[in-house]
Amino acid sequence: LTGSVSSLSSKAIENVPVVNVAEAMSGKLAGVNVTTSEGSPDAEINIRVRGGGSITQESTPLYIVDGFPVSSISDISPADIQSIDVLKDGSAAAIYGTRANAGVILITTKRGSKDGKFHAEYNGSVNTAVMADAPRVLTADEYRQYMVAAGRGTDMGGNTDWMKAITRTPVSHTHNVSISGGTENFNFRASAGYRGLQGMVINSDFQEINARFAANQKTLNKRLELAYDFSYTSIDKKWANYDNLNQAIRANPTMPVKYDPEKDKDNPKFNKYGGYYESDNFYSWNPVANIMQSTKDQKDQVIMGSARATLNIIEGLKFSTFYSIRNNHTWNGEYYLSTIRGDRFGEGKGGKAKQSYGAYTQQVIENTLNYINEWNGHAFQA
Repeated sequence: LTGSVSSLSSKAIENVPVVNVAEAMSGKLAGVNVTTSEGSPDAEINIRVRGGGSITQESTPLYIVDGFPVSSISDISPADIQSIDVLKDGSAAAIYGTRANAGVILITTKRGSKDGKFHAEYNGSVNTAVMADAPRVLTADEYRQYMVAAGRGTDMGGNTDWMKAITRTPVSHTHNVSISGGTENFNFRASAGYRGLQGMVINSDFQEINARFAANQKTLNKRLELAYDFSYTSIDKKWANYDNLNQAIRANPTMPVKYDPEKDKDNPKFNKYGGYYESDNFYSWNPVANIMQSTKDQKDQVIMGSARATLNIIEGLKFSTFYSIRNNHTWNGEYYLSTIRGDRFGEGKGGKAKQSYGAYTQQVIENTLNYINEWNGHAFQA
């Protein structure tokens, strides 16, 4: 392969505590831009190679993990990665076709050691995050001074910083343990990992459990090479309605979060809205109540297995066959309590619930015959 290639080794990834592959790549590969669409723990990761080349066509690069094309790399633990190679120019299309027009990201996972020793490793990290440059809005006292006094607002008697009310200081942690061993003729590596990520908005979380096994074997006097891979990933996502960030900016800071259960127990709104304070403003609601009275979650399960056999027929002549299968299962659910405010959330309908399920299977079969030899300083490959 000739052309522009950027590479990232496992050592460069291990030295920095990251929670996903995208963070490992960010700022370390020339010509590769990594961004997220939002600050939630399950936010979509956008990777662009050489920038966006088109405003109408797909700009997402082709992801290849151990020879298998995948639609996402978010389910791969950074601790399992041996190397990341990015093909950035048109030469990649000679190998992968038009799918490689936006670049190719090749990820090779770690294999077993060949030194005849048993190895055990653990790595983990704990991190947090803070909100930078939160929008400046009026405090309750300022609202009374500038809005209520001018007859442009209503004093509801509270003192609420709505942005603080719906956000938190998230604490996230990752753990990965692996064992490996073997010799030149047979080696293996097995790993298991866990990621628990909190979102900055309350009631938003991400949990992932993953396991991976890889083995290599040589037989028939080393003429036949076998490679096996298996991985399993289970992901649970829970997120809030992020329109509540907009509501937190717009909400009246003199509005309390909840009614007083002693003073307001006879107020019809007390029971109607589950104890949360609500105004009658159009297209406005209590953002804390909306988050705490709704559930939006997703469960993903990914199972992948592959096997490769390479036979050295004669010197320089090799036949290789590769088979891989990937099963994806996704479940989405939404539930809104009967006490939530807002027609689109099911107010007046006794609550609202919906769910969806999807599954697909992807298979790859490849057979290749290669011949490489040299005569009098000349190389030949077919």
